[in-house]
Amino acid sequence: MRYLLDVLLVMMLIFEMTFFYLPPVLHEAVGVALLLPILWHLVLNRRYVSSLGRGRWNGPRGVRFALNVLLASACLVTVISGCLTSSVLFADIVPFSLRSNPSLYQLHSAAARYFLVLAGLHLGWHLPTWWQRWLLAAGIKSRPLPARMLLLGLGGCSGQSASMQPIRIGSSSTCRARISS
Repeated sequence: MRYLLDVLLVMMLIFEMTFFYLPPVLHEAVGVALLLPILWHLVLNRRYVSSLGRGRWNGPRGVRFALNVLLASACLVTVISGCLTSSVLFADIVPFSLRSNPSLYQLHSAAARYFLVLAGLHLGWHLPTWWQRWLLAAGIKSRPLPARMLLLGLGGCSGQSASMQPIRIGSSSTCRARISS
């Protein structure tokens, strides 16, 4: 369930970034609807938030915390500026002078791009855990060697390692790879 929610979040964020091809009402509706999976994601990961006051703060934990704070800030700025520049959903609530402010449009655009980059970094930080979960779902035990061998085999079948040839050095059985010319 948790990983399906993460996939939904990624798909909705990518869909939301295609705003040039979407009608404004759809862009605004998806942007508002994106709040629900984000809030559900935070509810599912509430143990992380509750554990911030405990334990040792090493380098990776500090980087993860900074990344999450920046991601939450970019998300909030994107949502708030999006609601303030809304031309359809919140047009009756927000005054026209505020909706037509070009600085708010620039802030919304910049915050949305930062949000996308920071969401990618956030996802990348959790990618090893994701990989292990997908391997277990596929029936592959959580040993990295079989998974790496599978990827190496797929890379070899696609021709990624076709230029590497083993060579023998002297009379020892040690093999080294050299790039063929």
